[in-house]
Amino acid sequence: MSPTSKNQRSWQFIVVTNAAVLQEMSMAKDAGSAFLADAPMAIVVVGDAEQNSCWIEDGAIAAISMQYQIEDLGLGSCWIQIRGRHQKDGTSSNSVIQRLLHLHQSQDVLCVLAVGHPADVRKPQSEEMLKWEQVKYLK
Repeated sequence: MSPTSKNQRSWQFIVVTNAAVLQEMSMAKDAGSAFLADAPMAIVVVGDAEQNSCWIEDGAIAAISMQYQIEDLGLGSCWIQIRGRHQKDGTSSNSVIQRLLHLHQSQDVLCVLAVGHPADVRKPQSEEMLKWEQVKYLK
């Protein structure tokens, strides 16, 4: 289980396997979500700002923890950012997902994790790619 602010666990996870809903969700934002239509499953990470002011941080920690577990299961995942994103017409991606999943107005979508067997296996990044100059040590 991932850590949360004040152990409030203000997140909610909605597992979607319905192909028609996945198709609709794939159009929730302007770019970077079309592949969701081909995913067998998605996990929608939802938080409630009325319950906890740290819902974004708590949801992000939980989502990345899930991504590690998904990888351990031999599957792949991809984070689709929803919070703060929009469709071309300006409609918020959050409101699109809220409508599709019948969420309460106070329930905001942080991200969607597309889950499935990866189309390709990428090599891990080389440690030489790490930007050590962005790490500061205070002694």
